[in-house]
Amino acid sequence: MLSKSILPLLALLLASAAGAVVITIFVYRYHFGGPVSTEAAAWGQFGDFFGGTLNPNFAFLSFTALVVTLALQTRQLDISARQLELSRAELEATRRELERSANSQAATATAPDEAGGDGGTFSSRFGAGGGAGCR
Repeated sequence: MLSKSILPLLALLLASAAGAVVITIFVYRYHFGGPVSTEAAAWGQFGDFFGGTLNPNFAFLSFTALVVTLALQTRQLDISARQLELSRAELEATRRELERSANSQAATATAPDEAGGDGGTFSSRFGAGGGAGCR
């Protein structure tokens, strides 16, 4: 979604484009006034005037939109890089915690129990069936 700071800039670009079209038509009518021509040559001249006046304006607006897009992408890339760094740190912390937990479980499994047993597994202490009455 577009950020709120970009929406006014896009509205300004669109308003500039529409304003340039309207101003170009009024300038043409002011300088070359008269009734609307039925001749193809007059329409060709109007098209040349219109295109020659508006094309540089539209090119500038397109370049401006491109710069805005690059700025947005750069900002999003920075945000993604920060999120990746946070994810990497969280993954490392999780890995350390899992390793600590595994070491703790391994130490508990190999330590002698309090009754003097060998500290074996559940199956070795209570039989393969899991306990009395389960066979």
